[in-house]
Amino acid sequence: MQAVLGEPYASYINAFQQRSDSNLMKIATFNVNGINGRLPVLLRWLAEARPDVVCLKELKTPQEKFPEAAIREAGYRAIWHGQKSWKA
Repeated sequence: MQAVLGEPYASYINAFQQRSDSNLMKIATFNVNGINGRLPVLLRWLAEARPDVVCLKELKTPQEKFPEAAIREAGYRAIWHGQKSWKA
């Protein structure tokens, strides 16, 4: 399982041991601009790019509607802070 954000350092070591290019870590950012509406695009990108760590921007979803199950099924764990929009 790979990490999205905030995983302990030990999990990165385990991820390195499973990769053939163990001296490299792929860290990526993705401006999803609404995670639930663009979830299929995000999941396809994760499968193709296979980053070790992903920082997602502009989730635009409340905490309770974050698609945690879909992210887990893609092989990632997530830590997030959701809100409907940045405006109060």
